[in-house]
Amino acid sequence: MKKCLRRGCFLVLCSILMTGCTSRGKLDEGNIACVIALEQVPSEFEAFGDGIGEMLDIEIFLSNEVKERTYTVHLNEENGFRQEAMLNPGFYQVRWCTESPSFIHMKAETRQTVLEVGADKANRLDVYIANPQELAENVLWMEASPEILSEGIFSRRVQWKGEMIAIEDIADYVDFQYEQPVGAYAQAGIANLEEGIGLIVLNETDHELPWRECAVQSVTFSSTNAILVGGAMVGMPLEEIVHKERGCLGTPDALDGSILLGAGIEQIRAAYLDKASGDKITVAASASGAYVMKITYEFSVFE
Repeated sequence: MKKCLRRGCFLVLCSILMTGCTSRGKLDEGNIACVIALEQVPSEFEAFGDGIGEMLDIEIFLSNEVKERTYTVHLNEENGFRQEAMLNPGFYQVRWCTESPSFIHMKAETRQTVLEVGADKANRLDVYIANPQELAENVLWMEASPEILSEGIFSRRVQWKGEMIAIEDIADYVDFQYEQPVGAYAQAGIANLEEGIGLIVLNETDHELPWRECAVQSVTFSSTNAILVGGAMVGMPLEEIVHKERGCLGTPDALDGSILLGAGIEQIRAAYLDKASGDKITVAASASGAYVMKITYEFSVFE
């Protein structure tokens, strides 16, 4: 079972800050049965397929301040999004409820902020999807149209939320909360993390300009809202993009990362270069190659 996008050091730091020197408890240490479960498994989960489906994970972090212990629960495909636990009586605070992978824009929440465990209690913590409509829309947007499948690799086009647009026009479709001007001959990085879009723009003049008047140098996609030529998108196994025969973009011009593809040593980056336009497409994947994390389109890099 593949697990991805654990919050790593950030969550460890949060755990330390919130719980001090508490010890990590076990879900089988008590004598009272409890259930932590997703109320209803969305039908959209099936549409994600095996790749993204195996990465789906909802993490709930509980703490018992009296016993000074913390508990981590994972709901995923492997356990049917239902975790049974044997806990001691007491009150367990819900510290957070998070979900991964982040690029599908799913938000999970718990019905209760406290799980009260006792012999005469329900002993159940219910989890639900807080944005079902957005999740459903995401699934629809993940279907590649015949038009994007037939586009040339460096056509500078992208299917964004089901609509075919020019990549450099993405700012007309995404709300970027950025108002600062860009200095003379300077670059600026602009992002909308909720939408999974990042821009780098360049002011080529000798005076300040509003960022929208600057040249777009690159666009980075880190969500399933975008499908690039051939059907390339975030969340796909790297092999489905870079394989010589089966990959939608074929053999890359450059490959950085592990000596052995998918060896799990460092992040893998595959680059495609166009001598005619100077454009470059970079596909960044996890160290295992299990899934693509982001795709960047750069304009006229080599001109």
